[in-house]
Amino acid sequence: MKKVILPLVALMLSMVACQKENEGVFTLTVEEYNTDAKLHLNDENFAVWDNGDEVQVNGTDYTVSVSGTTATLTGVAEASTYTAIYPAAWATGNTTLNIPGMQTYRENNGIQIIDAPMYAYSDGNTLKFRNLGALLAVTVNNETGSDLNVVSIDVTAQGASLCGSATISNYTSEEPAMSVSGHNTVTLFCNTTIAANGSKEFYISLPPATYTSGMEIVATNTEGKTFKKTTTKSAEIARNKIYTFNWTATFLPVGALAGKFTVNADGKQVYFSQGNLYAKKTGDNWTWNFYDEQ
Repeated sequence: MKKVILPLVALMLSMVACQKENEGVFTLTVEEYNTDAKLHLNDENFAVWDNGDEVQVNGTDYTVSVSGTTATLTGVAEASTYTAIYPAAWATGNTTLNIPGMQTYRENNGIQIIDAPMYAYSDGNTLKFRNLGALLAVTVNNETGSDLNVVSIDVTAQGASLCGSATISNYTSEEPAMSVSGHNTVTLFCNTTIAANGSKEFYISLPPATYTSGMEIVATNTEGKTFKKTTTKSAEIARNKIYTFNWTATFLPVGALAGKFTVNADGKQVYFSQGNLYAKKTGDNWTWNFYDEQ
């Protein structure tokens, strides 16, 4: 009997030791969708955690210790339920946070690191984070003929707040909601160089809301030159979605007319300055002409 009992006792002691060893260890996962709105996106457009990411759990900040689509936290204080917010720096309470008006473009091996709010609720040691907002994908094309430095991209919503105090509701469900009260403009500070004839896609985090009168997007370069796109149609921005505007911000050489002109049979295209050409309408047709004095 002792030979039977002793192994059982050893097994029980081993189980207790494992419980103590894993106490306060939490597994973190992220929500999957078209292209995840979490942190940064890998080559498969799936969100990944980074070492050093900070998450607030029940009012206390913890640091992620494992990279990948699943990460772990250690030392989490025991409780009956757990509420978690990412990024921790944005949290102002268990179900409240402050959405900043300035977002900063950062890269990891050429991939953008995205600050996008997420929330998790659990009564166990697995925290499945849900995206609280959406992402707006903006593409900037550089047709200036030389390297272009994009300083910032501003997004202004008509009839909705894009930054400020935020409150999370339905937080125990798999479809949490977030409402924001504050200002209607957010800025992505880029300070990023795009090579001549190159392009780059930027992601901007947006809260879910109905933009009743559309939105305006303004990209600015180091020369202070801007490219603006405005839509007046009502837009419904939902959480856990990525939206791509059907346009690209194209910066032209300073003083150039919009659009390229074909100048020979081989299809060579050039820009003309605003002082070189003028448009003349004959009937329903427009023609471009050189000024007599150049």
